[in-house]
Amino acid sequence: MKHSSIVLKYAQALALYGQKNRLLEKIKGDYETMRRLLWDNREARFYFLSSHVEREEKRALLAECKELLGLDGGFLYFLILLLEDNQFNAFSDIYEKFLDSYNVYANQLSVKVTTAFSLTDTEEKTLSKTLKDMFGKDLILEKEVDSKLYAGAEIFVESEDLKINLSVRSALGRLKEVLSQ
Repeated sequence: MKHSSIVLKYAQALALYGQKNRLLEKIKGDYETMRRLLWDNREARFYFLSSHVEREEKRALLAECKELLGLDGGFLYFLILLLEDNQFNAFSDIYEKFLDSYNVYANQLSVKVTTAFSLTDTEEKTLSKTLKDMFGKDLILEKEVDSKLYAGAEIFVESEDLKINLSVRSALGRLKEVLSQ
């Protein structure tokens, strides 16, 4: 990620604005809408990143989006600030860091769980309860299946910088280390 300290500052400022004005959910929704509209759409992304399109034209389009989509005025100002500061290329990176800040304010924790097979509803509920009890936060569970694990799971909690590796491959690797000593 390029210019990570700048990205983090933009994200934290936007989250703080949302939290202080009790608009955190609204800002998150507006960001997700604009991400789908402007960033996930290749043509729109190139339009906003192009140096051949005047800033005034881009600002006008953002203002039109605000009116059509009912975007928060402070969020519109944030988008214009990204344009003015030539930071629109960091739009997606800022969003990822914004979600981290959002999760802190919302007392949520994003957890990525990679398993060899899909979790059953019971397994997912048990894992969620265990992790919620462990961290004392509501969870946003991102599930992924990776057949290379063979069996077991890997649990990654980015904001806590924690990785729990419960895979068979990991256990065999630890056993190999012990036996080679």
